[in-house]
Amino acid sequence: MTADVWNSLAGYVIIKIEGMSLEHVMNRAVKEGIGLWNVRRERCSITACVGVRGFYALRSIVRGTRCRIRIVQKHGLLIGLSNMRFRKVMLYGWVVALALLLAASRFLWLIQVDGLNQVKEEDVRSILADMGISPGVRRGSFDAAKAGAGIMASDDRIAWAGAELTGVILSVSVREAEQGAEIIRKGTSSSIYAAKDGVITEIAALSGKPLHYEGDAVLKGDLLITGDLGNDIFVQARGDVMARVLYRFEAHKSWEQTLWAKSGNTMEHMELFLKNCEVLPNTVPFERWEKEVLSTFEMPDLLPFSIRKVQYNELAQVTQNTQEALLLNLVMAEAEIRAAHGVDTSAVILSKQSDYTVDEDGITYTINIIAEENIAQSGENTLYERTENAGN
Repeated sequence: MTADVWNSLAGYVIIKIEGMSLEHVMNRAVKEGIGLWNVRRERCSITACVGVRGFYALRSIVRGTRCRIRIVQKHGLLIGLSNMRFRKVMLYGWVVALALLLAASRFLWLIQVDGLNQVKEEDVRSILADMGISPGVRRGSFDAAKAGAGIMASDDRIAWAGAELTGVILSVSVREAEQGAEIIRKGTSSSIYAAKDGVITEIAALSGKPLHYEGDAVLKGDLLITGDLGNDIFVQARGDVMARVLYRFEAHKSWEQTLWAKSGNTMEHMELFLKNCEVLPNTVPFERWEKEVLSTFEMPDLLPFSIRKVQYNELAQVTQNTQEALLLNLVMAEAEIRAAHGVDTSAVILSKQSDYTVDEDGITYTINIIAEENIAQSGENTLYERTENAGN
């Protein structure tokens, strides 16, 4: 029960404290744990709301100070009933009305249905009545989640249905199957399967019958929306199935790494450039090398050429133990590349966590990504049969 509801039932008063020691009184009230709200400070007074018990405690604090406290207004059910203690008929009437209201809140009184076009509302209400759900039944005598599943199972024209009980009102939302869906011959129904493992967040069947609902965990190959509507009716199932998918990417590198490093062999060369074009390019005798500019001479105001002295350093593969910081950067970069190429481009990344472990073999870097994406994948019924056989 929230604080506002409790105060409305137990009662509270609006008080006004006047005097010269207002800060002292407020500090004592906070220290004593007296709950005050809607506090407003005026020039020489403070107006606030306080519970009945808090008022009596606050009055003992004010006593002995140069302040006085008075009640401006009284609010609350108990205070109202207390004021009516000499009006017995009205008091009894309020008690009876409150008892009837509490008793009525234990029953279902209204059913609202939306999303209907081809299906009549009377048909949905009839399905609910067959499940024992109708105005006047006890709220705890039925499961709203099962009511939605029961509606779907009872009418092939309904692709999805959900029910939510709010107070004394049952709200039913219906999504009808697409009218005019292509009916295909028996034995070759096309259905929708899970392309990946995941937890369904939304399933929308445009045609066909959904077999899973929000919150269901499914595996790759599971049948999600079937094209078999029963009674020898088969359609081309179509729809979207949004799900949270977990991606895990891992990269490992050992301490010994083969890297390109300077071998010590060098060659110096003078480069001549005429209007930024090199004249007589040099042939470097190394298979793999790194160039370093040592000095530059140019006279841009007099002649349009420049001379650069460069040094070519030969690079060779060297196997060596790598420092932890450098190796961590290498393995992290590799894991990030795998993650960038591994997550579907249409997916929305919800969370990303990374961690690494260091042992005697090297460093292992792990990235866990949770993304939301459409895992619906069309296929014929034989795909489901292959998945079933593979599991066996």
